[in-house]
Amino acid sequence: MIYDLTWPLHDQMAVYPGDPACQIGRIHTHEKDGVQLTHIALGCHTGTHLDVPRHFVASGQAIESIPLDRFIGPASVIAVPWQPDQPLDLEKADWSGYQHGDFVLLSTDWEHRGDTSAFFQDIPSFAAGTSELLIKKGVRLFGLDLPTVREVVRPGFDKRHMHRTILGNGMIIVESLANLSKLVGKRVWFSAAPLLIPGSDGSPVRAYAQELH
Repeated sequence: MIYDLTWPLHDQMAVYPGDPACQIGRIHTHEKDGVQLTHIALGCHTGTHLDVPRHFVASGQAIESIPLDRFIGPASVIAVPWQPDQPLDLEKADWSGYQHGDFVLLSTDWEHRGDTSAFFQDIPSFAAGTSELLIKKGVRLFGLDLPTVREVVRPGFDKRHMHRTILGNGMIIVESLANLSKLVGKRVWFSAAPLLIPGSDGSPVRAYAQELH
């Protein structure tokens, strides 16, 4: 069975504060023109999307310089349910099914906020040291149901530390995944290939997974 892990794109959908609105409209219609042609305008980090190193690292790789096999591979789905005012601690997750070099997909139950403005409010932070934990474990791609990643702010570190650290180590981040709660504890084959946008720091994706047996 294939699981669709992607939020639908639609006109004026909720987006991360400061990002451009998603605009989808018809340039031509069957009724008027005998053909349908759709126009879309959106930021590269709209909906289910990925971040590549260029997003936070000026010298980092952009989309076109990353091989496609970096976006497709085996993934372990783990869970750390979010709790109000509590950092997400990946040390407490069940890593027993993880194999070194796997992708990691994290379910926090944030997906249940759905496609609303609440999805971008009071986003949980990760415990200090999460970036280093992911790097130490050899994670090649980190996907999750949150719209962004950040660790709790502490002296000497700002809210961009997590992005800079894991992207700076060549890891790919896939944000705003849907339906991950259905796959917790499973090992899957995951795909989130980006559009080929030269120079870009990210891209919307059609993310999906299939259980591995």
